Amino acid sequence: MSRRDSKKIAILGTGVSWADAPLHEKEWKIWVCNRAGLQQQPWDRLFEIHRNLDYENPAAKESYLAELRQVTAPKEVVSIMPIGGPANLVIDRDELFKKYGRIWFSSTFSYMLAMAIDEKPEEIGIWGIDLESREEYVVQFSSCRHFIDLARFVGIKITVPDKSFLLRDPAPYPDRFETVLAHTLEQKARSIYGQLADARHVLRETEIRLYMKLGASEASNTGEQSSS
Repeated sequence: MSRRDSKKIAILGTGVSWADAPLHEKEWKIWVCNRAGLQQQPWDRLFEIHRNLDYENPAAKESYLAELRQVTAPKEVVSIMPIGGPANLVIDRDELFKKYGRIWFSSTFSYMLAMAIDEKPEEIGIWGIDLESREEYVVQFSSCRHFIDLARFVGIKITVPDKSFLLRDPAPYPDRFETVLAHTLEQKARSIYGQLADARHVLRETEIRLYMKLGASEASNTGEQSSS
């Protein structure tokens, strides 16, 4: 089975969990975004939704465009305005806005999730995406979670790694009093406590194995002494 026939779509950001994505499993199509996506090999579709390609590194704009134009099929480079090159797919934003409501398109990941839903896959996996800082928490996080919930509603399985901050669940109004920073720190603290618990378990098992080896060694030495 080729990736083009795959029924699963992996959407990747650059957070630490991206390395856990099924990069080399043919049943998954790999979708990445922006300059960083070019380095996340292998990939099948790259999204470059920005109008201003100087947003990250003005000096590298032309070389970045040149790289995108060199991409060939079956890979695709998705944009909202023509970039050029044989793999460039220019999407109709107005159709997406009409279908899903433009208020939800607050990040590249919103476009990726909406287009993934349109392909009706069996499963959408999300790795390397946390959306935990600045306006990401309020706007981008909310829109991303909206599309995740929408995908679930239409019967698409959603896979998100346990350590992703996309799984945080802010209290609903009128129970929400926590600040963005407080909620993020609480989530991180829970993650750290979980890691500490795992480390304690590993340490305890290591101690048990050590004591067993010491006991066996002492028993062996005692046997040798009594036979001499």
